[in-house]
Amino acid sequence: KNLQVPRLQEQTRQLEATSEDLRRALAAEQQEKQVLEAKVQGMQGEMENLARTVRENVARAQQLESSGEELRQALATEQQEKQALVAKVDSMQMEMANFVRQSDDRTR
Repeated sequence: KNLQVPRLQEQTRQLEATSEDLRRALAAEQQEKQVLEAKVQGMQGEMENLARTVRENVARAQQLESSGEELRQALATEQQEKQALVAKVDSMQMEMANFVRQSDDRTR
């Protein structure tokens, strides 16, 4: 019976030491977990900001596309009107040249 007491005391001491080691390991793990959770929260915030920026950029690109299309249409209209005016100027120049020629023919 006396031999069992020191052996039980040694086992108890070893179990207490193991228990303390496990407590320290658990505390370290909990600390690491908190650090990782904080990182995750930070990254989620960054992702939300990126998603918002992407949405804003997409909306802006769509606005620019439709505005660009309106500008292309306006340019095409302006070019058609310009061509019509150029044709009218050409026609009027020919009329003037004919008028001048006829006047010259009459005065001769």
